[in-house]
Amino acid sequence: MMMLKGWGLCLLLIGVTSGGKRPPYKYIGDDNFTMEDEKYCPEAIDSVIFDREVEWDIEDRANKTCPPEFMLTKSSIPGGGQGIFATVNIPAGVWLGPYDGERVYQYRKVRLDAEYAFKVKVNSHVYMYIDAWNPRTSNWIRYINAALDMVQQNVEFLQCYDKIYYHTIKPIPAGTEVLVFYGHGYVFANHKIDMYSYCKWYNGTFYQSIDSNFICDRIKTKRQLTCDIPL
Repeated sequence: MMMLKGWGLCLLLIGVTSGGKRPPYKYIGDDNFTMEDEKYCPEAIDSVIFDREVEWDIEDRANKTCPPEFMLTKSSIPGGGQGIFATVNIPAGVWLGPYDGERVYQYRKVRLDAEYAFKVKVNSHVYMYIDAWNPRTSNWIRYINAALDMVQQNVEFLQCYDKIYYHTIKPIPAGTEVLVFYGHGYVFANHKIDMYSYCKWYNGTFYQSIDSNFICDRIKTKRQLTCDIPL
């Protein structure tokens, strides 16, 4: 949602039943990605939960790609529609994905007001969007909903060159919904939760995250500045 991803379930289904070929994509090469936050990737020793292999452009593909460690069902978040829940205990530090969808190079071609689109940056500039607007051409990660505060949040999203992975930042017990942070603007617009409320339990570290401390670090800094102002 941060990005551009949100959680309206107004989905456009195309009335074609047979699968198609994934559109060709020419990779621009690892060397073009110069910023640290464009290269957060799973290492050989890391645990990665990959999708079920499913043909491209078939009905309900997104749900069919869901691995057995997770399931799609009614979300615990008010107004969240469907959500993703763990079916087994998932440790911290596990990678999920990558996020799948159509690769779009012009923002005007992104669907559903970018509700399901992630930016992919090259040297800090937007290179393309991965748009999971269509359940026929996306995967199960599109159904992961937004947390309402940092205590609920149990995954983060990270760019790995031209891909987006999700990464568990704390253990997720079986039966728990998988929830991520989609930006203060999204949380406020959809749930009227401000950034101070989201971060009220922040104590200087964001569980076992790789790149999520920024979510609440600036809140802590603002509070300190406020308190340091002499009366």
